Amino acid sequence: MLEKNFNQKGFSLIELILALGISTLVIISLLLVFIASLNAYKWGSTATDNQYMARRAINDIEKDVKEAKLVKINEENDILTLNEGKEEIRYYTQKQNLIRYANKSATPIAENVSLLLFEFQAENDNLLGIEIGVTSGDGDYCLKAQIFPRTFKP
Repeated sequence: MLEKNFNQKGFSLIELILALGISTLVIISLLLVFIASLNAYKWGSTATDNQYMARRAINDIEKDVKEAKLVKINEENDILTLNEGKEEIRYYTQKQNLIRYANKSATPIAENVSLLLFEFQAENDNLLGIEIGVTSGDGDYCLKAQIFPRTFKP
């Protein structure tokens, strides 16, 4: 006769399907956490890059302004000219790049520049205000600075 042995070891089909479903949920959850972390890293990296570019540009401009003998701004407030003749230095934007023009060569010092403004801010026009906006990806960063030229002739 046939004997039934209910003490067999192993997994039933239902147990395997449940284990597979739970494993799938765990893997999907981990994947979603990883993707969210990666997006947060990209956003933070973009913001840091924007801040670095704007600060570096301000530092370069500040150094040149403090050494300048003459400071001029055009009517649109977007081109800064320092000194005259052979020592002339200009800062302006071209195709979203901040350009430093000196010694007959143009050098980009910042990328993705969406805003560049210069203006004299004090009553006697001896305080130079600078505003730089940098945009890339999802991040925008705007930096304002004020500089007192050391030797200034308006």
